[in-house]
Amino acid sequence: MRNLAVAVTLALFGTTASAEVLLYKPTGPYYVTQNQHVLNHTTPDDFTAPDGSGVGKTMLVTTYGPTLSVPQRTRPWVDATNADIWGTALGIPASLLSSLVTELQWQASGLSTTTPITNPGTCPATPPLTPHRPAILFLPGAGMPCFAYTAYLSELASWGYTVYAIDHPGEPPYLEFLDGSGGARSAFPPLANWTFPQFEQIYAHRVADAAALLRRGPECLRSLVEQQSSSEHFAEAEQAEQQQQSAQQYYSLSGDGDNDNGHVDLSTFFVFGHSIGGAASAGIMAQQHSSSPSSTTSDPSLPPLLAGANIDGWFFFDIWDLHGNGSASTKPYPDLSPRPFLEIAGQHDPPGPDATWTNFSAAQSGWLRDVG
Repeated sequence: MRNLAVAVTLALFGTTASAEVLLYKPTGPYYVTQNQHVLNHTTPDDFTAPDGSGVGKTMLVTTYGPTLSVPQRTRPWVDATNADIWGTALGIPASLLSSLVTELQWQASGLSTTTPITNPGTCPATPPLTPHRPAILFLPGAGMPCFAYTAYLSELASWGYTVYAIDHPGEPPYLEFLDGSGGARSAFPPLANWTFPQFEQIYAHRVADAAALLRRGPECLRSLVEQQSSSEHFAEAEQAEQQQQSAQQYYSLSGDGDNDNGHVDLSTFFVFGHSIGGAASAGIMAQQHSSSPSSTTSDPSLPPLLAGANIDGWFFFDIWDLHGNGSASTKPYPDLSPRPFLEIAGQHDPPGPDATWTNFSAAQSGWLRDVG
């Protein structure tokens, strides 16, 4: 969160409240289209449920994908409510946060398999996209909205990837629904001091949310990128979640090149996240398949998860042994190999204890390279 505050401050440096400031300009050869859907998804024992019932009822999925449509206008990075909330938390005037804009295009047309690059100003020598490029699933940190990661997600989309970002309503202070139908408020302030039991529940929510989305299958996932409103797709997505089809029926489907976004293979995924979302990336990969001799974990209803990454998050396979003193439980860590998994950590001063990274790395049977 400190890095976000620094980045926003630098972007706003020297500007006035009336000036429009571009948050980030993606460097890839494509422009970026955005879509969003509110999907039915039940989360039992959800202390963050917006209505206070203790049962979560929805999840919010925002997609980012490549497009050849040239931006004709900018869009605000945050809505007025979030500008007030996060401006207070970060010590930045809300009017300045409201001046940040993006070139994300709401529900612009996507790409087909044979789409050539026609944006010579960015990457003139790049050939058309090849089929079967995996999709990307992103999971945010505890209490963080996915819009905080707009630069990351739009950068990936500008290079031809389709990204699915999942928000858990009731956990971030406020989530605006981009179709204009309202939003979801939380009982928790920004930068909340979560307890360890709450962290464990949030981690479980992340893994469950990821599994629920991935199980919908390629046809439903592709429809989330297309030009439909949240309300139009709501019933369809609920029906897809209830279908009892086999993994072979769901994941034998992939892009055929005749439809928008046919360049992406929605039968395979790369998954990454920040903080607790990074931990959940490893968690959903372990749920999909683990090669650890002590584990029989395997969920054939999930698509192949080809690789993953954890940005600065504890692993939650045995979070109570964070200090590595062996006084807590000794739950086994999964072996995710042969699938690659990237661990990225920022420098902390003073450094805090984290035996979870040591134990996770030790459980992997593949090679390990330390680059910093």
